[in-house]
Amino acid sequence: MRLILSIVVAMLTLMVAKAEALDEFARSYVIADSLHSIGRTDSAVMVGAETIALAKGMDNSTMLVAAHSSQGVFLRSLGLVDEALDIYGKALDISNSGVFGDNPDADAGNENWACAVRRRVGKGIQGACAPMAE
Repeated sequence: MRLILSIVVAMLTLMVAKAEALDEFARSYVIADSLHSIGRTDSAVMVGAETIALAKGMDNSTMLVAAHSSQGVFLRSLGLVDEALDIYGKALDISNSGVFGDNPDADAGNENWACAVRRRVGKGIQGACAPMAE
């Protein structure tokens, strides 16, 4: 009985830790986006780097693509085109790495992120990307 209780406590602890990490990622992601929207793009780049680190720590490919894609926008807005292209390239690499599909519920979202990144770097519409509404 103690073993079962210990296992349950360990699982609940892990679930709480994952939820807290997700909250921290979401908070960081929104702060970076908000800073960019009010013209504090230099600060958005700093927070964006933290957002990427949080996503790496969670080992979540969707969050990694999202964080890299946003960081590319921030860098491009500062005129740092080469750095932005490097970050966009990382997002594309992740989206094309085959890690998508581990979570069937996220497949559609993953494909949408990949399409958005491809559009941002001028790769055009590839694969299952639907044309953008005009």
